[in-house]
Amino acid sequence: MKKLITASILACLVLSCQQTVSNPAENDFIVTVTIEDKTYSGMAFIKPGLQTNATFDVKVLYSEIDNITITKGSEKIINETVSGDSFSKQMLLDAPKIGGYDTYTINAEIAGKNVESSLMVYGYPAEPPPDLIDDDYVEEVLPSLFSFDAGIQFETPPTGTVYYFNPAGTKAESDIQIDFPDFYQLNAKKYIQVSGKAMPDDSGFTDRTYHSVDFSICLLNSADEIIERWKYTFLVDSKDQFNGYLYFPKIGNYSVYAYREYDYNLYPKSRGTLNIVDQGWSTLVFKVNNLEGIPASALAALPSADTDSANPIIQKYAEYITQYCKTDLERAEAIYHFIVFGDSNGVFTYTYDKDQWPQIANIYSSFHIASSFLIDRIGVCNDFAELYAAMVRSIGIEVKMQRGEETETEPGHMWNIVYIANQEYHVDCTWGNGNIRGYKKYAEFYPDFNLQDFKDAHDLVYALNVRLTY
Repeated sequence: MKKLITASILACLVLSCQQTVSNPAENDFIVTVTIEDKTYSGMAFIKPGLQTNATFDVKVLYSEIDNITITKGSEKIINETVSGDSFSKQMLLDAPKIGGYDTYTINAEIAGKNVESSLMVYGYPAEPPPDLIDDDYVEEVLPSLFSFDAGIQFETPPTGTVYYFNPAGTKAESDIQIDFPDFYQLNAKKYIQVSGKAMPDDSGFTDRTYHSVDFSICLLNSADEIIERWKYTFLVDSKDQFNGYLYFPKIGNYSVYAYREYDYNLYPKSRGTLNIVDQGWSTLVFKVNNLEGIPASALAALPSADTDSANPIIQKYAEYITQYCKTDLERAEAIYHFIVFGDSNGVFTYTYDKDQWPQIANIYSSFHIASSFLIDRIGVCNDFAELYAAMVRSIGIEVKMQRGEETETEPGHMWNIVYIANQEYHVDCTWGNGNIRGYKKYAEFYPDFNLQDFKDAHDLVYALNVRLTY
């Protein structure tokens, strides 16, 4: 995993230029903005609440400018006659609110033709939280669920040790090894903390690189049959360590399984030589008798598979991005903006897995969980939707992921539905990220959004194997 770079820029601008040039060979129209002695031609941000001096510079190659107008929204703020091939103007920019933006339209009259460019100025924190390294975090229990009497209950002593599904039945021969709790049967209330290691072993795949481990907690009936299940995913650091909390929504007996799926394709050049265990099978199991369930009002806050909303990396970043927001709607919108436009740590890029790892065959598999996508910022639609869900959920807003497939053989798509004040808001971060000029069409926070158009492009197209999940 890569360390997220802390930016030193205190205030900056987002530039998104779209030019309409009648003859680009004759009229090369270049617009830049300079602030604090730095010139920007890509993405950057103004910190909310600030006013910043900015210098607009316009340059035309192979021709001369006759007139320049600069419009903010519908208000014309500059209209000047120009003589020459360049124009420079300093002005004071007001930073929009967090997640908001102002559009500046720069129009140049050149040899009787109009050339136009747009500058979008976004209100956003200028610096990300410091020291966000996947190797350096300790996950804490969700604050809304914490209680001093929760966790493992030692009044009835735990018994046995974790059972491992390898021929030797030992921890040492397992790809996934539980350090705590190292019991087979235990009593608990609401949640337990688990920690351990995930590493290649000759009972599995010797060449695999892990970045996450899946846990499936399965509620059992009196016949030990699975009647309901929940999944949680923990990030594995570069030292092969993982830690996190398993939450038990209902009272009852559970089997807890750990899986090494989702990551097996990363380095599939060879497999272990002894007793290969199929990647879809559990690596280990232990039993939990849960004595106290989780209140129904708190269920929407729980993490889920690949959506590790309890990860401190996710929580700290979401809190920072939304620090100036006053309502849940503003928070949900600010996180959408963040995933669409990125920040000073970089932008999020849609890239098929085959382009990231050319050696793999299954190009549509997901190799990220939300926290690792936040760091790497390269992924596919489910990575975008899972990161959005994790960040929104981490600040207490209910959100689900909807997925469907276009055909049985083609890849599907995933997007989000956010629930605020008994109202649904449809959000597609992937399509917004891929169409920055029209990003407002893909989130129901904006007037540009049309619900029927959205459903026609999503629900009607991706209509096979539809699932709406946390």
